[in-house]
Amino acid sequence: MWPIYHLPSFQQEIRSKKRKDTRARPNMEIVSLLTFLSVVALGPYPAAAVNYFTGLDSFVAMKALGITDGAGVLQKNTLFSFSNSECVHDLHDIGFPFIFMDLPGATHELANILVETPPNELMSFFNVSDCKSFYSFTAGDSIHDKGNKIVPSDQASLEDAFWHDQRLPNLRIRNDLQRVVDVFWELRDGSLTEFRVVRLNSGQEERFRSFLGDIFIFRDAYDDMRLLARTVITDGNKPLILSQTLMGKGDTETLQLNENQADVWRGRQNTNVARLRQNELQPSTVKKYTGGGFKKMLMPSYLHTRLLEYLARHEDQRMDEPWHKDDLHVNFYEKMTTIVYTDRDMRDIVFKTLKPILESWVGGEKLMPTSTYGIRRYYNGSILRDHVDIGRTHIVSAILNVRQDVDEVWPLSILDHQGRRHFINMAPGEMCLYESATALHGRTQALRGRYFDNLFAHFAPAAPFTVNASNKSDK
Repeated sequence: MWPIYHLPSFQQEIRSKKRKDTRARPNMEIVSLLTFLSVVALGPYPAAAVNYFTGLDSFVAMKALGITDGAGVLQKNTLFSFSNSECVHDLHDIGFPFIFMDLPGATHELANILVETPPNELMSFFNVSDCKSFYSFTAGDSIHDKGNKIVPSDQASLEDAFWHDQRLPNLRIRNDLQRVVDVFWELRDGSLTEFRVVRLNSGQEERFRSFLGDIFIFRDAYDDMRLLARTVITDGNKPLILSQTLMGKGDTETLQLNENQADVWRGRQNTNVARLRQNELQPSTVKKYTGGGFKKMLMPSYLHTRLLEYLARHEDQRMDEPWHKDDLHVNFYEKMTTIVYTDRDMRDIVFKTLKPILESWVGGEKLMPTSTYGIRRYYNGSILRDHVDIGRTHIVSAILNVRQDVDEVWPLSILDHQGRRHFINMAPGEMCLYESATALHGRTQALRGRYFDNLFAHFAPAAPFTVNASNKSDK
């Protein structure tokens, strides 16, 4: 009988030793500068960054975000929480969502259902009225089966209950390569620690008790600097065959490329964790100016005409947008965006036109322009992850829809100041004013069409920046 390598108990033991008190909340002035180290899965699942969708109140919203399909089937293993602005700190006190931010996005999703009065559709369906409950689903489950209910007393009980649902009792790994391979299991605690669990001879297969989403590393047994593959476990029912996860032919140049790819994806995972923390913590620290946080309206026709004329004159200057390699807000590594930069005259027109409109919207607050990036073009398959913008310079902003050629509407998803999620469809010549540092926003479903041209303009208060200031009434 084959031995079974017991990774779950090993993982739980290490996790319990490294468990941290999450009650200390980081200073949001430095959160974007912190490095949150964690491990990302490579191999056939490179974009391994988990999402945390908040403000859900309906089954329609779940479908629109891709959490479920049209029949209500969960697309990934999903953990649902329940909260609002009044009880979100109860979740923070038991470590949620922070303890799960390094989950691989290939297998997992986090989601939060808004607790409000009167109860919304999802609250009524789950029969939940407070922040004390969680529901865990496995990919392929129907949302209508309601999943596994978890009522944790502390961080440890939440983690234990969650990971209990991720168990893989009989994971098989087969070495079909013509070389001896060392198998490492990688700890997702920020340390990037690898543990060698077994050496596989050519043709050898072993069984493991592990977790869905675990990360395995495969190295040449006689040169452990040679990374052959790094992969996330997405299916415990099928054997993991090494030749199907191999990241190249094994030559020196390719192996070095593998290591470089690993570094890039670690950086992107770090960026994603920082993004999720900023999404969760920043909105409560930055002053809000309106009751809703966004407003859709027509763009001044003069401005729209000038932007279209500018694009026509400068189309030959379109270039790939120079994203930092660690960025993960836009999936440029799959679908590159392009940009036509605006010159000083065009920027002046944009700022002078929008400034009085935005100042009126925020109740007369004097604003100063801080940035505009030019006209960005998204392409078929593009996504923009939920995020809040820079908390000192991108406070009050506008998205201007210049042109589009799409097969389906590509809605802007945005959370208002009460935590409710809205989906805004924009046509050419329309714009959306929004408090970009406090209203979580993104386009998380892939674009279906040829292109979508937007211009972003950002402003900040002319007066000194204040934190935790009282909000003004809606305008």
